[in-house]
Amino acid sequence: MLRPFWGPLDMKTIRSQTIASTGLDSHGESIPREELERLFEQMPDPWLLFDNHDPSKCPIARAYNKNLVQLGNGNWGICADVDIFDESKLSEYGGFSISFSSRAFSVKPDRSPEIVVGFNPLLIDENEIAQLCRTSTEYLQIDGKEIKLKAHQGPAIIFLEFVQASRSSRASLDR
Repeated sequence: MLRPFWGPLDMKTIRSQTIASTGLDSHGESIPREELERLFEQMPDPWLLFDNHDPSKCPIARAYNKNLVQLGNGNWGICADVDIFDESKLSEYGGFSISFSSRAFSVKPDRSPEIVVGFNPLLIDENEIAQLCRTSTEYLQIDGKEIKLKAHQGPAIIFLEFVQASRSSRASLDR
């Protein structure tokens, strides 16, 4: 069993912690099995867990040895071993939460966008993002990416990602 070193030697370790599952969560939502499988494939191993999903803060835990398993209740889940660096933060939030990208919005899905707008569908109406994507032109493509960020505390946030176009795509636009 792989246990990467990073953090205090006296940390608490939780074995086979369910990180996400197809069962109902505290928001009354569930992740469809196909989406859970895509999430599993995208997840690095190991990975760090941050305070309120904010990578500018110190990590509060590290997860590793991820597995996609059928749980005892029949649901499917992503389980991992978790080393806890800051138990007070885990207690403050009452457990784990997860964030991941889900659906994408684009007027030309076969084209690489110059700007990707990530948004939390619990805070921002997807129709507003779709309307923003429709303002794309032949010179500037704006795509939307749904980000499931369930434990975020604070005002609504939109994540902007500026994507550098490849030299060949820039050249074709100059013609």
